[in-house]
Amino acid sequence: QEQVLFLEENEKRLDESLVRNDWTIELRSAITDGMKGYILLGITAPEGTSLEEIPGKSQGTYYGPGNDFLLKSEDAVLHCSAYPDFGGVVGNIQCRWGEDGDGRSNTVNYVIDVAPDVEWAEEDPFGADTMWSIHIQNLVSGFPEQTVLAEGTWDFEFTFEYDNTKVRILNEPVKTRAWAYLPDGAEIESEVTITSMALRPFGITLYYGDASDGLDYSRTSVQFTDSMTSRYPWYVVMKDGRKIEMYTAGGNPIERYAYLAAAAPIVLDDVDFLLLSDGTELAVP
Repeated sequence: QEQVLFLEENEKRLDESLVRNDWTIELRSAITDGMKGYILLGITAPEGTSLEEIPGKSQGTYYGPGNDFLLKSEDAVLHCSAYPDFGGVVGNIQCRWGEDGDGRSNTVNYVIDVAPDVEWAEEDPFGADTMWSIHIQNLVSGFPEQTVLAEGTWDFEFTFEYDNTKVRILNEPVKTRAWAYLPDGAEIESEVTITSMALRPFGITLYYGDASDGLDYSRTSVQFTDSMTSRYPWYVVMKDGRKIEMYTAGGNPIERYAYLAAAAPIVLDDVDFLLLSDGTELAVP
């Protein structure tokens, strides 16, 4: 209930709607914790149309913006598609089906998540003064091959609003394990020293120092958690014992920066401690 209340209190309702060739796209809401942002986008086909019955399904079950979908801020441009892509920010479209009561699957809801490539020290990509824009040119079905469902241009502008609340965790550096992906594709286990860490409602931002085993981090992707195989799970443990799993969501090896996204919203007042993969417990003030 506390998580639902957090979302209700911090979600910014936008409710901007555009219709092109009887296809409706609605920019419904946006929410952020200053590290990671989420946008809710709804797409509705013409009345009586079932997205699951139209041509293109054999190419995949994706229906929505094509690869030319642009999400722009004053500092970065993101080309986004049905799968993660990388630009000045990292983005991913997640699909949620819905219908409007006629028994046909003619509405699809997308949760679009974005995050800065680094933790911006002076600029604030999610602040109320930073304008974001969405540009969609045509709607498509199928992935990676695409069939055009509707031609048209849908353009939106909006800003995020949030309470920039975060909790600093470390008083001194701490060593932990990480999974390092080398330029040649090899994977090795590495001991990494984390120099600073902050907890936010949607995840953790952290900086780390030089590798003790001489790895060149500027050419190495460092994963602090690996949810795919659970080799290095991190958890935020709540006061009632519940665990929220973290997963590596990106970062910048040159800046020695990483961010871990939470599998569910974190209510900061209810956090007990952070549990690292090696069993280390870090108190959360």
